[in-house]
Amino acid sequence: MKSRIGIKWAGGAARGLAKGAAFGAFALAAVVGVRPAQAAELPDTVYIAAGQSGSLQHTIASAVAKVLTDNLEADFVVRPYSGTTAFFPVLDSGEVEFGLAPSVDFALSYRGPDRLKIGDRNPYPQTPGLRLVASGANLIAGMLVRKDSEMKTVADLADAQLGGSYPAHLGAYINSYAHLLNAGLTWDDVKVTPVAGLNQGLDALANGRVDGAVYGVGAPRVREVDAAVGVRFLPDDCSAEAKKRVTDAIPGYGFITLPEGRLPGIVEDTCITAYPLYLVAASSMSDDMVEIVAKTLYENADKLAEFHPVLRGWKQATTVRSDATLPYHEGAKNAYIALDAWNDEMDAVQAELSE
Repeated sequence: MKSRIGIKWAGGAARGLAKGAAFGAFALAAVVGVRPAQAAELPDTVYIAAGQSGSLQHTIASAVAKVLTDNLEADFVVRPYSGTTAFFPVLDSGEVEFGLAPSVDFALSYRGPDRLKIGDRNPYPQTPGLRLVASGANLIAGMLVRKDSEMKTVADLADAQLGGSYPAHLGAYINSYAHLLNAGLTWDDVKVTPVAGLNQGLDALANGRVDGAVYGVGAPRVREVDAAVGVRFLPDDCSAEAKKRVTDAIPGYGFITLPEGRLPGIVEDTCITAYPLYLVAASSMSDDMVEIVAKTLYENADKLAEFHPVLRGWKQATTVRSDATLPYHEGAKNAYIALDAWNDEMDAVQAELSE
């Protein structure tokens, strides 16, 4: 095997001088170290498609890329896109090897607009070739208000001025819709100020143009706006009935309770929406490549937590999920069988999702 600077190393597994390549937010100028040998051949560079730089999804993809780069004989590099609608087609075609996005977006794309709509929307062309590699940490998102707002719960959104429409960001529209559903409200019960995407909605909240807007918990921009004007997340209703209104309508959605003070904007114990991020590949991607990536992430899941608090939720126990919204890649399935993380229930889930 040749190193990046053209020196051949005996045995193929050792590197005296490692690369100075950038992978997402975690660039290294120079690293001295040795990577373990691996069974599968990987290209020198493997791409992971993700959202825009600065977003929480990009941060998480960068952490995944670093862990994989540190443990495999390849450089994993995050390739940012304007949104999921931009990179799903190139992921489905195999132009990029892997992609990271929320489970609900993959559900919409995999099933297509004829089989699934959420709030009457599904802009994705069907991508039947997408396959799940690993279910990762939960993306946690909620409805933000200014800290001095009189609103105390999501039910108080009635008659409020909300950031909405979100033509450039379907996930923001779906999350807003989820909070309205949770409170037993519809878009007709609020006043909508159209905004293009998440950042524009948060800007409108900071500037006082809207009373509420959705955003990801733990995102750097929430910390910035909290320091500037003070914001907090509204608690959702965690009663069984209220949760069911959401989970029946939106595949992959669930709820968790965050303890007071754990993250910016969480000023009390807060029930809030959560949905897993998926690492996905095309079904045409090499089984051997996907198997080694799935195995490596599974075995190094605990190392992801050092990069962001949200990644404490990327655990071995939730990598294989019976509530998955698309089938697992055959290579990933092979990895999880070998790791004793796959069972008969997952065979049934896989068969149903593959129909």
